[in-house]
Amino acid sequence: MEAIELRRRLVNYINKADETVLKEVQALVENYENDSIVAYTVKGKPLNREEFQKEISEAEAEYKKGNFSTQDQLEEEVRNWRK
Repeated sequence: MEAIELRRRLVNYINKADETVLKEVQALVENYENDSIVAYTVKGKPLNREEFQKEISEAEAEYKKGNFSTQDQLEEEVRNWRK
């Protein structure tokens, strides 16, 4: 079945559906969106939306605690790698 025809059938079905079915469809779509890969870590690990948001929150918390390196510190670290 082509996507256009499938979309048309789903729209017709949703237009006739009761509130229970609509809530189930909504939950299905939201779960799909949450489980979809939205980003990857620098090591290549796929992250869904929830995991990505958690990574961002943890990074922001570390930054607020002062746990970060400045550009100058990183450049010095790279210079030391070459020795």
